Amino acid sequence: MREAGLTGGGNWAGVDPLTYSSTVSGQGYEAIHIIGDSQGTNQPKSAHMANAQAKICADAIIRTVAGLDNRADERVKNITTNSACYSPITYDEASWLTANYAYDEATGQMQGVHVGEAEEWSRENYDEMFAWASNLFTDTFH
Repeated sequence: MREAGLTGGGNWAGVDPLTYSSTVSGQGYEAIHIIGDSQGTNQPKSAHMANAQAKICADAIIRTVAGLDNRADERVKNITTNSACYSPITYDEASWLTANYAYDEATGQMQGVHVGEAEEWSRENYDEMFAWASNLFTDTFH
């Protein structure tokens, strides 16, 4: 990313969170879409978040190809992402954390709107961790 000039000399690649296209102008960089750990929004760096960003990005690419407006009011008002993370604490207990983000038209950025976490470590969370991972992997790779 840095060698290609997509980070503008920083650590992360600047993106438009409505499309995840590069904010670096010139050289066709606007046609490059960046999600996950490389993107430079304030969203967490997680697989779950990258999955959510990929859906927004894919929708934007399809809209562009179809000649539709990525800045249509209804779309802009519904741009949201979510990051969930399970953490095994012991050999049979886990905890979880989740963060929800929504596009803020005033700032042009994603803003945190909710953070939640497990009240305690539990065996139930440990079991749910595997179901969550299975669902995420299925959604991502199928």
